[in-house]
Amino acid sequence: MDELKKILMAGIGAVQTGLEKGQELVDELAQKGEPIFNQAKQSVRDAAGKVKTSYEDSVVSELISGKFKKETIAGFARQLSKEDLFWLKGAVDGLIASAEEEEKAAQDEEECGCCDCCDCCDEEEQDDGESQE
Repeated sequence: MDELKKILMAGIGAVQTGLEKGQELVDELAQKGEPIFNQAKQSVRDAAGKVKTSYEDSVVSELISGKFKKETIAGFARQLSKEDLFWLKGAVDGLIASAEEEEKAAQDEEECGCCDCCDCCDEEEQDDGESQE
């Protein structure tokens, strides 16, 4: 019976030793892995920063925002054919004309805002008085 008890105790001791050694091994591996994990984490942060910088400097960000740098527009224009450049010139001329009309309308509105800066109100009152007679 002592032999059976001895074998049983040896088995329990082996399990306990295995657990202790296993825990030591896990702790040792975790300790060795921590610097590598931190280094990998920093590498990911660095890569994310580079991607963000690349995105901010890219045409994609300009496309999404709708705000193009002059250099980007010039780069696109250099790739166009002569026919496309003439079309683009016409489109730009039309945009300039529209902007000038809007500017003029805004100036006219400022000048004729029924204030004391011009005689527009007096002329309208005179016209209204004449048409009623």
